[in-house]
Amino acid sequence: MINVSKLTDPRMWSRWRDAGALRGYSPPPCNADIFKNGDSIAALDARSSPAERWVRMVAKAAHARLDWHYSGGVAHVLHLGDDASRLRVVAAMRELENELDGHLMRIYEIGDPGLYRKGVTPVPDGAITSWMDSDTGQAVFATT
Repeated sequence: MINVSKLTDPRMWSRWRDAGALRGYSPPPCNADIFKNGDSIAALDARSSPAERWVRMVAKAAHARLDWHYSGGVAHVLHLGDDASRLRVVAAMRELENELDGHLMRIYEIGDPGLYRKGVTPVPDGAITSWMDSDTGQAVFATT
């Protein structure tokens, strides 16, 4: 049984954080230029630290600009570059897929809108929620 008083004690969380147990809980923010101008390239089912590590590994292998952010609990990978760069990224993703501590859910085709990005994705009037359509990998909105 869990001692509930420990869960509410901030000293416990500081000890965990200081020991590294919470490392990676808050990933660094997505690069603003890539977030605003990048194209969706992949969706991952991965925790923040493994997603960050893998995306950096792919970017290095492909010599490309990549970053990612969570959208509805899914790691949404974005690419900023030309078609040749995109092809290198897709090849590197396939080559390094086994290195991901998680699951590569989808590689998007060129032009696929991918998942929701605040301030980038058009949102219909009256939208109250969105989710990822498992068939298309795109954001779907429920409206009032």
